[in-house]
Amino acid sequence: MFVSLLLITCLFAQPALATYDVVANHPDEPTGSILFRSKQSLRDRSGNSWQVVVFRYGSAAGLTPVTLRLVGFPGIVTFRHPQDLTLLSDSQTWQAAERDTPQAKVPNVGEYDLTEIVQQLPLANSLRLQVPLSDRSVILRVPGFVVQEWQQVARAEP
Repeated sequence: MFVSLLLITCLFAQPALATYDVVANHPDEPTGSILFRSKQSLRDRSGNSWQVVVFRYGSAAGLTPVTLRLVGFPGIVTFRHPQDLTLLSDSQTWQAAERDTPQAKVPNVGEYDLTEIVQQLPLANSLRLQVPLSDRSVILRVPGFVVQEWQQVARAEP
């Protein structure tokens, strides 16, 4: 009994670890850079799955912008380019400018700059992304723990 209680206590007494990824020497970046990212899968109201990645690279030379990459299923979604992303809470609206990158030119991918707004986003479960597609807009609901990961990525230092 004592051993079980001790084991349970040790499991719950672990310090909180970062919930985002840190990848050193990412193949897409120069040697010595570190990738900080949060990667989640969210579903829209139609049940379509979206890959939602917030990332930035860091090195001795500095940090890149905080980027939100949205990836929809090829052939099902086509982004409207160029078009800013609208982020909505119950009381505020933000605009994230579309980034002009080679990845963002893929029809089912959109990339947006969150650098200036990420720390302003609410941790409550009220954040929604209004995704600009070629034929409509889709709303993605973002849980508070995901926004918290985004903010951790934004604060990360190499």
